[in-house]
Amino acid sequence: MKERKVFSQYGEDGILETIFGCIGTTDKYFVEFGVEDGSECTTRNLREAHGFTGLMMDGSNSKPEINLQQEMMFSHNIAALFKKHKVPHPGFDHLTVDIDQNTFWVALEVLRAGYRPRSLAAEMNRNLGWSDSYATIDMPEEMAFFRECPHGCFRLPHKAEIGDCYFGASTKAWVVMLRSFGYHLVYSDAIGVNAFFVHESVVGSEPLFSIAEAKQFFTQGSEYPALHGHCMRRPWVFIDEQTNFADPALDVNGLPVVFLSHTPGGERFNRRVFYEVKMSASLQEQLRRGLDGGGFEKRLEMGQGKGPSQAAALRSVSYTSTAGFGGGNVSGGGGALMQGWSVGVLVVVAFVCGGLAQRFGGRLLRAGSMGGRGGKYITV
Repeated sequence: MKERKVFSQYGEDGILETIFGCIGTTDKYFVEFGVEDGSECTTRNLREAHGFTGLMMDGSNSKPEINLQQEMMFSHNIAALFKKHKVPHPGFDHLTVDIDQNTFWVALEVLRAGYRPRSLAAEMNRNLGWSDSYATIDMPEEMAFFRECPHGCFRLPHKAEIGDCYFGASTKAWVVMLRSFGYHLVYSDAIGVNAFFVHESVVGSEPLFSIAEAKQFFTQGSEYPALHGHCMRRPWVFIDEQTNFADPALDVNGLPVVFLSHTPGGERFNRRVFYEVKMSASLQEQLRRGLDGGGFEKRLEMGQGKGPSQAAALRSVSYTSTAGFGGGNVSGGGGALMQGWSVGVLVVVAFVCGGLAQRFGGRLLRAGSMGGRGGKYITV
């Protein structure tokens, strides 16, 4: 696979040229969302150099002359937006998804609506390891916040706003979900921010390689180094290999939610190890009181810099019911969530204390009964 940058952020232009050089083209139609003003994206080279046409969508920009439409994309409206803008159904040549926070869930709903692009590129969260299978929660629309832009727009909290590693999904999570719809991983770019998939109708039903083989091939058996700031004590959805995401009866709201922390790993270029922890009732109560206007009587000490072996020394507190949460154990992650009073921190507190309870209707509480996977389970 030859990486080459023409208009893409990294080497995506060359990768897509190689893919279509192998699988050929049909309608030369693409869809890409999260393109900003369209000047730097993965499909501009396809359009300008290879005769493709298609749809681009972005929450802040509109350019009708290149069919860039200003739309806010959520899992609940993406299928309607595809119909509105007359995306070919079921098949077209290429889809790129990159909207940070909700990328995984929006892509899932595209596929659940029956769309089957032959080629698919997805932003992956390289901060998570090859064996990690997690996606951020599906942020509900009411938790988007207003950001000034020329025509008025809404923007979800994501890595560009907060500067941390809480966004999207791990490579394995993408592989697991897309496998349900017949997609196989064919490439992970050198910098580790995009994964490329091709549908089985093009390459056959057998996976080209396993996750372990991909790790060996793309990173010589190691992990991608951390690229973004810390994202300790955040809620993630566990993406189970046994789940059939193509099942129409699947209730994605019922998927297990855990809280993850990670070893410090430095701000950049050092490997982090993510692990699950349990959040104590007292900490939940302090978070809730912070939302209710009670404030924090003291700065929360949340195990910053404590890795799995060190975090075991933190005190264990049994959970009892608190206002805003049901009974049972809740999984949680460790870190400096309340380090400062930035908008990003307040947004995180908001969806931990309110958004999750609203979005998952108490299903979050079931995560505590799952036990630890791979021995990475800690109580704080």
